[in-house]
Amino acid sequence: MDDAFIKLQLWRRRTSLIWIAVLIQVIGGLLFQVIGGILQIARVEPSSIFSIWPVLALLGLAIITGLVLYIVGLGRFRTILNAKDGKAIGKVRTGALLPAIGLGCVIFGVVLGLILKNFLAVVSVILLAVSVIGFLILVIIAIVKTIEGFYALKNSSTFPVKARGGASYLFVSTILGVAMVGLAFILGLISGLHAGLHLDLSPAFEVVSYVIGLIGGMFILILTLMGWAWIRNADPNVV
Repeated sequence: MDDAFIKLQLWRRRTSLIWIAVLIQVIGGLLFQVIGGILQIARVEPSSIFSIWPVLALLGLAIITGLVLYIVGLGRFRTILNAKDGKAIGKVRTGALLPAIGLGCVIFGVVLGLILKNFLAVVSVILLAVSVIGFLILVIIAIVKTIEGFYALKNSSTFPVKARGGASYLFVSTILGVAMVGLAFILGLISGLHAGLHLDLSPAFEVVSYVIGLIGGMFILILTLMGWAWIRNADPNVV
């Protein structure tokens, strides 16, 4: 076997793990979004949600598994790239890792806060506030790192031609993801203001918000899948 064939097979193996990880997260995320939207529109009581907790737990486990595989896959993929492209993938990997670390800190802060609340209520509140603020800071850094990484890859002269197209899809999907989070925040703020003023929102508002979120989320997830599919199917010998 020549070096070009070996290089192609190694590329396929390393990128296939990432694509599978993304697919797991996409399916889990879509199902979670659909179920969450239905529960919100149907105005299901919080106590009733416990009846489907096994389904939610399985979806959560699938998403976490996908994330772990994604981080591992990016780390392995980076080792077969040159220093410049490897650094860019490293930024994408950091972007995936930081929110997971932040979420772990939030969970730790919440658990510790619950333990201390009967003894040191002020410390409990401070721990929760610090963990949430830390999580938000890590998420912002993660977004910046991810955008930087995909931007570098889509403009890299040493990254395979087709893979650059995939990186462009991933760059756009990341930007759109940030925009969707901003839109969700605005819609949530509107809903919160109405709740604070004891005003009932029109059911149409909730339906429209859900449909916008679902369509936007699906579009972003499809772009992400397409992006990694293009990278996986690229030929590393064609730069």
